[in-house]
Amino acid sequence: MSLRAFNELFPDENAARHWFEKARWAEGPECPKCGSVNHSSWLKKPRRWNCMGCHHQFSVTSGTPMHRTHLPLLTWAHAIYLIVSSSKGISAMKSSEMLDVHYATAWHLGHRIRAMMAEANPILAGVVELDEMYAGAPPRKRAKPSRNDTHPPPSNPQGRGTKRPLVLVAAERSGDVVAKIIPTHGKAAIAEAIDGVVDPDAGLDQNRGRARPEHAGGRQAARCAGARTTKLPEPGAITQPQPHHSELRQSRDPRQAGRLPRSLRGHVG
Repeated sequence: MSLRAFNELFPDENAARHWFEKARWAEGPECPKCGSVNHSSWLKKPRRWNCMGCHHQFSVTSGTPMHRTHLPLLTWAHAIYLIVSSSKGISAMKSSEMLDVHYATAWHLGHRIRAMMAEANPILAGVVELDEMYAGAPPRKRAKPSRNDTHPPPSNPQGRGTKRPLVLVAAERSGDVVAKIIPTHGKAAIAEAIDGVVDPDAGLDQNRGRARPEHAGGRQAARCAGARTTKLPEPGAITQPQPHHSELRQSRDPRQAGRLPRSLRGHVG
């Protein structure tokens, strides 16, 4: 999403509130106390919803990491846009400058937004492609040992043997992307990573890495046995997980890889 499109979608505070309410309550305001749906009236002065059944007052931020926030929802929307649209991440200092808030406020905003992003556990369906990669900063150059140096510093080579974390990327075609840290390339590690992530009726498709459908063990093996696998791409073709590799390699903290931000699909929401 471009900055112009974002400003058109969020012109003021009311537009931001309507967007958050639509994203959370698809069928109308839901009372967190009695559970009644679309049976509340809007109170303009306290800017809250009043349940007509139990008379409980609530807002769209109730029961979320945004609960009891003193910041405008428009500021939250701007902060979410900055985080998901930055492929290399954004520091609290930079976001505080762009949002015109204190550093501590920007720091708490970033942590709460990332917590909300990590809460979602999507189930990948349809055709799901698997691939592996080493994330994080590039390996450091080997220091040139001196003549008197009998213990030169260890190297950090590329590929196998590197100290960078190994990440398994599972991408649903035209859908969600899930990335998880795995300890090895082994079948058990891959099977544990994709367990509970892939729909039983999904078709698994491996990339050019070692992650293959037959690596799923136990319950996932039964899923893969009847899965609708697809034809592998031609050598050199760009498949679904590969565009996200550069995003993860440039990530500030790849060890916190969970559900990837929707900026990888080019939009917010």
